[in-house]
Amino acid sequence: MGRGEAIGAHIGIDLGTTHSCVAVVRDGRAVVVAGPHGDRTTPSILARTDDGAWIVGHAARRQAVTNPQHTLFGLKRLIGRRFDDPEVVQLARTAPYRIVRGDLGEAWVRVGGVALSPQEITANLVRHLCDTASAALGAPIASAVITVPAYFDDAQRKATRDAAERAGVPVAALLNEPTAAALAYAVSRGAGRATIAVFDFGGGTFDITILRADGDVYEVAATCGDTFCGGDDIDRAVVDEWVRRIAADHGIDPSADPMALQRLREAAESAKRDLSAADAVDVAVPFIGETAAGPVHFETRLARADLEALAAPVLDRLEAPCRRAVADAGVAPGDIDCVVLAGGSTRMPAVQRRVADWFDASIARDVHPDEVVALGAALHADALATGGARVLVDVTPHALGVEVDDGAMSVVVPRNSSLPASATRRYKTLRDGQTFVDIRVYQGDAEAVADNRYLGRFRLGGLPPRPAGDAQVDVTFAVDVDGLVRVTATDVVRGRAASVEFSSDVLDEAAREMSREQNARAAHVPAEPTAPEPAVSPPPASAGASAAPATPSDAEPAGGDRGPRDAVVDSPGPAVPANPVPGRTSPSGRATASRRRARRTTLGRSYLSERSTAVRLDPASRSASGRTAVRRRPTAAPPADEPPPDPVRADYEAAAKADLFARLGLHWTDPPTRLGPAIADLRRRYGPGSDAARRSPDFAARRLALAEEAYTRLSTLAGRRAYRVDELGVDVRAAAELLEQQARLDLRRQDVADAIDKLRAAQDLFPSAARKAMVDELVRQAHALGIKLGHD
Repeated sequence: MGRGEAIGAHIGIDLGTTHSCVAVVRDGRAVVVAGPHGDRTTPSILARTDDGAWIVGHAARRQAVTNPQHTLFGLKRLIGRRFDDPEVVQLARTAPYRIVRGDLGEAWVRVGGVALSPQEITANLVRHLCDTASAALGAPIASAVITVPAYFDDAQRKATRDAAERAGVPVAALLNEPTAAALAYAVSRGAGRATIAVFDFGGGTFDITILRADGDVYEVAATCGDTFCGGDDIDRAVVDEWVRRIAADHGIDPSADPMALQRLREAAESAKRDLSAADAVDVAVPFIGETAAGPVHFETRLARADLEALAAPVLDRLEAPCRRAVADAGVAPGDIDCVVLAGGSTRMPAVQRRVADWFDASIARDVHPDEVVALGAALHADALATGGARVLVDVTPHALGVEVDDGAMSVVVPRNSSLPASATRRYKTLRDGQTFVDIRVYQGDAEAVADNRYLGRFRLGGLPPRPAGDAQVDVTFAVDVDGLVRVTATDVVRGRAASVEFSSDVLDEAAREMSREQNARAAHVPAEPTAPEPAVSPPPASAGASAAPATPSDAEPAGGDRGPRDAVVDSPGPAVPANPVPGRTSPSGRATASRRRARRTTLGRSYLSERSTAVRLDPASRSASGRTAVRRRPTAAPPADEPPPDPVRADYEAAAKADLFARLGLHWTDPPTRLGPAIADLRRRYGPGSDAARRSPDFAARRLALAEEAYTRLSTLAGRRAYRVDELGVDVRAAAELLEQQARLDLRRQDVADAIDKLRAAQDLFPSAARKAMVDELVRQAHALGIKLGHD
């Protein structure tokens, strides 16, 4: 059966932050697939019921007011992100649902007493969209093109694909949202040759893309954006203003009431939409709270000018990415023929005025901003399925490179490189007799690797023991059209090579490596032992020295054996692209390459500063740029035949030295209600039949035994009191006061149930009448609001 003869529908899915849309090509035209009630978009909202079932879309939205803490929205802002990302920390302060740290340090969501990853939850949305489309089309879904923000990094793209695959959807490709919008516009217009700017401002993300269309060839010139800037931020600004006014006028705080806050959110979003056409709207939210004088009703009149004033800080963030994209594309604003608006937030008149000011071009006002991305995705899905002649050339949104010894990013593939992309850079050894190199790979646009995303590491061994500088290594990056990265290191002399592809397994292992070291540091355990070897003097004119020789295996994925640091330097030659595109190197890319060529630095510095080996400056040795070089005290090399450390063993060793609470993944201030879920989770992860038990049965059993011991000792009030005083040295009065402070913080975050847990724990530790009265009043208020606490 030919590729174009596959049975089933080939659809495009715009997986949005606030709304999602599905489209398909019929009779050569892309059309939106409407739902059973004629809905052309679906709210990206999910709710979990008490029995674990999921409510999706409009039904989930309807029950959000009465079930705010179990209603999830905006998950696109969490997918593929780490829990400690600043944007996630900010979102956790305002989201009505609870954002928690996942198994590998990712941002997860706790709902219904269960912690789930964003991709697990999003899979239910994708499944719902595909089931609805399949029913409407009368055919199964054969494949789907799913759109992502252009500025999504590799981990976010991988997590999005993972969500679709969990839903059982064959993913034909991932497509950048602005590229999809430009494709839909150009195809509908039959554009011959044009330079198009796509301004994609949705509910949670912003992208700006400059694209050149020439017949059936569509080439992205540059892209930029902000994955945490959208219409939701404008809604939040309006709600914050209303909360301040209610508190000032009535002395109550609606933000402490999840139901009241959800009602204000819905009113703010509705008012914002209405103000795209009206000059002012009346807002009424009855029974927003209660005082001694009776119920409080919130009524106000919101003018468009007031909305625009509140939205100004958000809209101000849009200009810099636009100017950067235009500069990277090498065009002037006057060279742009048309601006395509995508995303519902572009309906705001203030947004359209700013776009008109920034770009000297006409705005395509006949494009539906909520549907244009899905239509473009459907066109691409159809072309992939039928082998159409349309050529689509996208770009890398972020630079890719390796770490050098001063903690800087040595860029190999600049951002905005055409996909598929391939580039090679040559490095050389710095120490006599060096037999291997470790290569640490990063993605991002910052000069310091600490500000970029760590993808992983691998090792090239078997280098001939030569004098410093004689052994040379070519590092080649290859990026496919979906943005998946493969890195290869080749011994220039012998042709020996090692490579790694940053697939889901490798990225997960990279996250495990970071998580293991964070756990080790938390338990005061060194991430790796250091040997008391003297510092090796660097060769003359070199930038550093590496560790003692070793002969490891040829290639190890991220998270494998962390042996001695390698040391190689940039050769004088520049990065050599394997598929150069004339005129495609951005000014910023050329400047970056120039800076890198001027700096002779070493590869292999640890990606976390806490892992760095001891260093001292050698004023007699300077790099080619004149900067003081670094002499490094190496770490001890493991035996060549030693297997890579098992993650279960690493976790056991950390837990063995941790306090009892840390063995359960808790802190001593956590309330006792967390003990049960914590031990249940560890039994699932390390008990009989688990992956850990199959991989390392002895260590898994010992790890679980440590957890069971901790649970037994901490499961009684007397045990917790004794442990805090006797072994942690924590006074129970101080512990109770700290718990009460955390409870007040929970209340500001609308985590009423958690606040009650902490106050009850504080009452157990150090009883007081005031604390008991506070708990009783909170419970009364919670029941009055219909919140099911499950703690009575």
